[in-house]
Amino acid sequence: MEALVAASSGAIAGLITGVIGSLIAPWVQWAIETRRNRQNYRRELIQTWRRVIDEGIIIDDAGFNEIYEFTHTPEYSLMKRYLSAELRGWMEAEVSERKQYLKENNVLEYQA
Repeated sequence: MEALVAASSGAIAGLITGVIGSLIAPWVQWAIETRRNRQNYRRELIQTWRRVIDEGIIIDDAGFNEIYEFTHTPEYSLMKRYLSAELRGWMEAEVSERKQYLKENNVLEYQA
């Protein structure tokens, strides 16, 4: 009788372990896949930003038109929160000042 109880308790423990494992394994796989997707998305963002910058939209001596165009792109909207406050402030101030100048002097506004 004791052998039957020992065998059945081992079988029950194996069953419980199997059930728990079958419930946890997909969750762990889902978490790994989620991290992998997030990392791939971030890589794609960085590649896109590099491509936009390499195309010459942003360079040290960029004029108003280049900055204006860049600040109105989806790439800038996504990149904005990662830029330093100083750079973001400079770019937005540059566009704002130029738009104010154009408005005050009745110059037709640049249309991208």
